[in-house]
Amino acid sequence: MDTEQISLRQERELGSILSDGFTFLKGNYRPIFRILYRTSFVPFIMYLVAVAITTSYQSPFSSVNLEWEVTYAIGLVMMVLSGLAYNLLAASSVWGYMRQYAIEGKSVDEGKVIKQTFKDVLRLLAFTIIAGIMLFFGFMFFFLPGVYLAVPLYLSAVVIVMENKNLSNALSRGFELVKGEWWVTFGTILAILIVMAIISFTFQIPLYAYSILKSFVLADGEAFLTVGGNDLILVIISVLTNAVTYVMFIIHVVFAGLVYFDLDEQKSSTGLFDQIEKLEKTDQ
Repeated sequence: MDTEQISLRQERELGSILSDGFTFLKGNYRPIFRILYRTSFVPFIMYLVAVAITTSYQSPFSSVNLEWEVTYAIGLVMMVLSGLAYNLLAASSVWGYMRQYAIEGKSVDEGKVIKQTFKDVLRLLAFTIIAGIMLFFGFMFFFLPGVYLAVPLYLSAVVIVMENKNLSNALSRGFELVKGEWWVTFGTILAILIVMAIISFTFQIPLYAYSILKSFVLADGEAFLTVGGNDLILVIISVLTNAVTYVMFIIHVVFAGLVYFDLDEQKSSTGLFDQIEKLEKTDQ
């Protein structure tokens, strides 16, 4: 746990969101990963297995037949479903921890967070489906409506966990939070996505480097190490790269939580009222 408690409920500039996000993770990675181990470890492993399958069975060194195509299709479906499950469970777990951290401080009841995670994840799944439909039609109509909707929907997902709201209330709360702050919020989210894209690309470099090296050094798409007709090195690098990338997703979730706390503080001054209440109790 961290030696000094971070106040989550406060207004922040972009730089503070990024720095405080990393500081929060540095001080709380042990309880967060203990919770993630109990909530999202299974879909995480399933996703990596699916990555190994899809990487292996799309290999040009294999004999293309119906059995291989079916296996590849199964791996692809497994990768999509397990990846979605991991993202939803990880987001629900981290936001649930941040919610309890904001209330209880450093003494977070991990069991309580885990129990609530499995309740919140079903609402997050339903929200993801609805948000996906809204964004699909939003981007279809001249693109700009989709961009506009993406900002409040981004916050609505956090609201579902942070405020324990149902779908309709979470949607309306998302629009309420960005009212009058859409451009600033849009810029903040865009900057966060760019930072995450850079981090993700950094960990993708070994995969690109290996592909380039293989194309220059070896002829006819051969592999440095082939097992069962598959490029074993490519499979290993793909699995490791995806593992690190999905772990890094947790950073994005923390940033999103801090964006929510920033907007909530601007609209409701929840953190300020909490501090006043604590001071009053201390004086008494």
